[in-house]
Amino acid sequence: MPFLDRPLSYYFRLALSIIVGGRCEICGEITASEFVCSRCLLGLPYVEERLLPWNKICLRFEGSIPICRAYSLFYYIKGEGSQHIITSIKYRRARALGIWAGTFIADDAQSCGLFDDVDLLQPMPIHILRHLRRTYNQSDLLVRGIEARTGIPISNLVRRHKYTCSQTRLQASERRENVVGAFKGRRRAILKALAEKDRRGKATLNIAIVDDVITTGASVINCARAILQAVPERAGEITFTVVSLAISGRSPMGVVTPEKLHLDDATCSNEDFLNSQHRPLS
Repeated sequence: MPFLDRPLSYYFRLALSIIVGGRCEICGEITASEFVCSRCLLGLPYVEERLLPWNKICLRFEGSIPICRAYSLFYYIKGEGSQHIITSIKYRRARALGIWAGTFIADDAQSCGLFDDVDLLQPMPIHILRHLRRTYNQSDLLVRGIEARTGIPISNLVRRHKYTCSQTRLQASERRENVVGAFKGRRRAILKALAEKDRRGKATLNIAIVDDVITTGASVINCARAILQAVPERAGEITFTVVSLAISGRSPMGVVTPEKLHLDDATCSNEDFLNSQHRPLS
């Protein structure tokens, strides 16, 4: 019978999701996957070269800060699932979704060794007034998910001491001007991290700055520079890895289909989906 063609595990997950009441954050359909159904995961505009040691994400920071690696999971495109995920995490208090997204990033980037040389995870800080109004920092959620998978400690090396307007509706030049002088490095905390680096015998301290969306990269650049400026005598010993859930732009691949990822259907588990992402595309 046609409706019995799928594996038994599919029907088990479907029954479990009905009992638990799990629904996809993007399409709202009942899902056996966690937070986002496999079909919507397949439809996200992933950055195809995100796992390469040097990619177009790195180019946004080359020459501005000592960049080691850069990674963004998918493109931020208005009206698509990628925007829905970002909006839910940032404005709709979907904290669990944010932590899950961090674990997804860590699992996805595991094969390319993105976090192998990272010493500290630094979430992009927000001003205390914005934190009081929103009650949380969306970058903190991503970092908590990454830490859960990698075990890399979370740092607090920089604070946002200048209240700035939202970057959402600003042009590129306005975004860059908006965040100039917005951050201040915590000298004592940075020196402590450098001392720990020396104790471990490492030549450089690699700090991963984690943000939700990269547009011009101005916020990340100013955050990194605040850390360097706080310890000018040892700035040459610090490098950065930039990590974000999304980056502005459009995917050159078009829609990702189950056929491209060698899947029989769109009912795979998140683990199976991640495994399929690292196989060669047809």
